[in-house]
Amino acid sequence: MKIYNIEPTYKKSVCEVELWRKNEDVVGSDSTPCRYNWNGPILRRECWWRWAEWRLEIPDTQEEIQEFLEHKPFDSLDQYLDHRGYDTLKECLLPDNFDDDDSVHCLEDDFEMMYCWDGQGEEFRIQPTRNLEMSEEEQKHLAAEAERMYSDEGMYEEGLEELGWEHYSTFYEVCCSLDVTLEETEEEKLQRLFTEFQTKFRNDLESSPQTLGNIFEKHDRDEAVKDDDDNDVHDNILTRYDFAVNQFGKEKIFKELMDVIPATINCAFEGEVTSTYPSFMVAASLPNVDISIIFQLLRENPNLCY
Repeated sequence: MKIYNIEPTYKKSVCEVELWRKNEDVVGSDSTPCRYNWNGPILRRECWWRWAEWRLEIPDTQEEIQEFLEHKPFDSLDQYLDHRGYDTLKECLLPDNFDDDDSVHCLEDDFEMMYCWDGQGEEFRIQPTRNLEMSEEEQKHLAAEAERMYSDEGMYEEGLEELGWEHYSTFYEVCCSLDVTLEETEEEKLQRLFTEFQTKFRNDLESSPQTLGNIFEKHDRDEAVKDDDDNDVHDNILTRYDFAVNQFGKEKIFKELMDVIPATINCAFEGEVTSTYPSFMVAASLPNVDISIIFQLLRENPNLCY
């Protein structure tokens, strides 16, 4: 499953649209759950939001595709794509014009609303249909009556239902370009975090060779330590090495340290001039070092004991 996170690029550009039909315009049918008298009025409720975020899941495996088609009137993916006029599901569900600032982008059922916040006001109006036999004054009266029950009386959806309206669709119109980000898989996220660890360790080793890049220092009490889900971890007894081992496994971190730490290190300990020391000796001077690191550095360079 490919998961995309979608956000607008400008604030106050998201319009949530609800469409309501009159109960008497719902006509029973043997072929579909319901159909509508398309000459009847449509009540359109618009609510503008300062910001919002959506999530789009695009099926990737055969099993996911079958589950996706279960709620659609198509027997196969080819039928669905042929009906929509696209070659792939990604082209169908994620149009390539989302970077267009001049278009109004419509996000329908396949886009899961994650959140929207800070409503900027709402409006009710009657949306014309094919041959709507209703004067402009009558349309304004219907819309005003719906707004009174929904907002002024505080009855919301229940108030609209009392007036004989039935909800049948909700979608979002976004009046700006959209920022589309492919969500990392757990494996991709772990690899990114490990790459960040590698870069930081190598830079720290270069700037602080006498402490092996501070890898065996404990986290400061006031330092915010994050886990994989960006939550605070209040465990201040861990060294940076311990924390990395918990994240990536001891074998992987052990190999990284052995690959990067040189046999000898040029550094100066407190009160001494800069000199060249065997790396196992530098490691042995650190209070929280893992003894297996000292042993392996010594094992790889036994000649430096003499």
